[in-house]
Amino acid sequence: DELNEDWCNLKKLFTLPQMASADKVRLYFGEQIVFFFCWFSLYVHWLLYLAVIGFVCAVGVQLIPVLKLPLEWDGLIHVFMAFVLTVWGVLFNARFDAAIRAHVNRWGMKDWVGVEVERPEWEPDQPESSRVLKCKRRLLNQLPIAFCILFACAIMQFALYAMEQRQYGNTFIEQWGNIGT
Repeated sequence: DELNEDWCNLKKLFTLPQMASADKVRLYFGEQIVFFFCWFSLYVHWLLYLAVIGFVCAVGVQLIPVLKLPLEWDGLIHVFMAFVLTVWGVLFNARFDAAIRAHVNRWGMKDWVGVEVERPEWEPDQPESSRVLKCKRRLLNQLPIAFCILFACAIMQFALYAMEQRQYGNTFIEQWGNIGT
């Protein structure tokens, strides 16, 4: 009855999802269902930040002709939004992993594995030391950040190159840049 009032109430259909009753939902449905709703709640909340940034960028693109700004600003705003989306995805995944780990620790689920892929053909040659595993984990945790930085640098380099070519009147770059418009 308490779960019905807090979690399944139709009056709360148009409110932002909250996971305040995660413990009660876990007792009734199990961990996998709680983890899905935890993801959903976090996703909706984080989409609000993305929506605000997207709205500001859309208004900025609409104001470029009004304020008589150079047309290159349009491309820069799009590049900025692409960078924000990439960083948002990485940060969202990191925050979700932290939230799941907090639930796992609070509930005492010592051997819980988020997604377990069965690979019967895999046979380890020899077990690796914990030091090697820690180094691999550290490296793998840094890869998304390195990817975001490289992606942003590549996009900014292309944008700067395109602006330089437009300055010299290179029509190929202008035509290529106007494909999506």
